[in-house]
Formats: sequence, structure tokens, C-alpha cells
Amino acid sequence: MNDALLSEADQKEGLSLVYVKALAIRAGYSCSIPDPDRDSIDLCIRAGGYYRPPLDCNWKQS
Repeated sequence: MNDALLSEADQKEGLSLVYVKALAIRAGYSCSIPDPDRDSIDLCIRAGGYYRPPLDCNWKQS
């Protein structure tokens, strides 16, 4: 019997989200998670300015 609150797939998704957020924040970008998520976007990365367009990320679990 598995008493874990989160499945292995849930854990992997959470870790990958935190990793990408850490990289983006270290590079000076802001991150947000859209709520509600209508377009399957998992993470929004923004820096502002004309030459730094926003990046909307999504990934599928395998």
C-alpha cells in the first residue's frame, strides 16, 4: 500500500516546475503560474521590454 499523498508523476512535475522557476529567476526574469489555466500553460516567464518577449511554457508528463 502506498501512503504517499502525491504520485511519482506529481512529484516529478513539481520538481521540474521549481527547477525551471529557479533558472528563470536567477537569470532575472519573473515567473507566474496562470490561474485559471485555460490554455495548458504551466508557467509564464516574463522580463519586460520590447526585445525580451514573454515565454509561456507547458510540458507533458510521460
